[in-house]
Amino acid sequence: AIAVAIAALFLARGFTVLELLSYDLRFAMRGERPPLQDILIVTIDESSEQPLQQRFPWKRSIHAEFLRKLLPHQPKLILYDVIFQTATEQAEDQAFADALYEAYDAATGIGNIILAQYVSPERLERPLPLFAENAGGTGMINMLLDRDNIVRSAPLVTQTLDGAATQYHLSLALEAAALCKGGVNKIEFPDRSTTVLSKRDGEQTTEALRVTAPY
Repeated sequence: AIAVAIAALFLARGFTVLELLSYDLRFAMRGERPPLQDILIVTIDESSEQPLQQRFPWKRSIHAEFLRKLLPHQPKLILYDVIFQTATEQAEDQAFADALYEAYDAATGIGNIILAQYVSPERLERPLPLFAENAGGTGMINMLLDRDNIVRSAPLVTQTLDGAATQYHLSLALEAAALCKGGVNKIEFPDRSTTVLSKRDGEQTTEALRVTAPY
């Protein structure tokens, strides 16, 4: 009877639900942790919309002004989790593109701003080329929905096919980490849970980042 119950639980994926519940319990027992002091989160919400007298999506010139006020404080990176995929007024779009261009680090030749994108087999939502070409990079904001319809994780890397070529797309966080390492141009998967990002220069390859994320 016990064996039958276990088999039924396994077939019904009951163990998966139990594992997810234990995952939630462990986080509840751990409690909240204060954010890192060197990370600042800027939110787009009602309290920020009221003084600007703007409803989302904001005018692109407001984003441009925000970046120009932020850059003198020399942030290491600026990450946007907004996908600027549609065109608006030409002057507005150009103002934002110019601000992205101004954020380039002349010493490294790398932009300091990462924009968001969404990747799936059905569609690829990317920033307008005018923005993507002036940004330091783009990162995924995909999320993974668990069996109980709760989001607990996000993919680090996903891939799409461009003809016969495989294109890899990094998450927003992993793209930021890679950019902090000076940028990467090679990705490898030594095993199912490890991602290795490297920088290849001619015949020399230097490992920049190794991430282990169990499935």
